[in-house]
Amino acid sequence: MNPHLLLLRGRLESKLHDGATARKDFEASFTLVPTSSAAEKLGELDELEKNYLSAIAQYSRAFSLSDPNSKNDNRRELRQKLGNVWWLAHGSETGLGDFLLATLTKSLCLPLEAAAKRRR
Repeated sequence: MNPHLLLLRGRLESKLHDGATARKDFEASFTLVPTSSAAEKLGELDELEKNYLSAIAQYSRAFSLSDPNSKNDNRRELRQKLGNVWWLAHGSETGLGDFLLATLTKSLCLPLEAAAKRRR
């Protein structure tokens, strides 16, 4: 299935308050093509469910996959979301920079891994 279609369908399901189905579509979209948008939406669902550690992981993925040259660059908003959930989970922003750098390193490999899976 088309990852962009899955992302769009997930957004619609999320607006209809069907978080479980939206999550499945966002996860499927991210598995096919790791994008900042899918990761951000997963982070938003996790934050709503107060699953802050998972939200941190998703927002940091979204931040690391975002394109600073994009017309729709939302890294500032992602950084704010990430900082908020980090604070809720840890009580300060201590360690956030190290965590974000580790996520960035991992995220550099995600598009390559997804492309390899599609070729199989």
